[in-house]
Parts: sequence; C-alpha cells; structure tokens
Amino acid sequence: MTPRAHDAIADASASAADVAPPPATAAAAAPRRRVRQPRGAAAADALLLDAGQAATLLGYGRSTFYRMDEEGLVPRSVRIGSSRRWSRDELRRWVDAGCPTRERWEATRR
Repeated sequence: MTPRAHDAIADASASAADVAPPPATAAAAAPRRRVRQPRGAAAADALLLDAGQAATLLGYGRSTFYRMDEEGLVPRSVRIGSSRRWSRDELRRWVDAGCPTRERWEATRR
C-alpha cells in the first residue's frame, strides 16, 4: 500500500468516527415519570389507596382510572387535605357487587 493510499484510508475512518450518532427518538428523549410503588407488607395492606394503587388493584391504568372517576364509574374518593384516596375495602365490595355506577353504589349503601 502506498503512503498516499494509507492516508486516504486513515482519513476515511477518522471522518466516519466524527459522524454524530443518529438522533434519539422522542420516546427515548422524554423524561420518564417515577411511579411510586408500595413498599413492604404494610403498604400492600394499606387501607387507603392513591389513584395509581387503586387503578392497579382494579387492573386499569391511572389515566383510565381518573377518567372512570370523573364519569362516576368508581366509588367516591375520600379527601385528606389535598390528597384523594380510595378505600381498599370499599373497592373490593364494589367489585363484588358487579361494579355499579357511583350513583347506584351509593344508593345501595344507604
């Protein structure tokens, strides 16, 4: 190999190394939200659940659970300060009753 050919190959490999990697996809670049998971046996037996925990208990995503709450399809939440919580026992009884609308559910509890 001639010195000139060697230099051309070296220049070609150097320029290939200088090429920027392909841009990251939007999904990879977007920050991920941290989802709090219950910790320990005490958290798994909590009496009151936040929306994420209630949604998981029922097999739904949190957004779907919030939509169902807005539409009156799940039992009413309890407010504690600015937090909203759902009773684990009430959600279980609600499922056992066939998941009636909030209006029907509250009528059966009176």
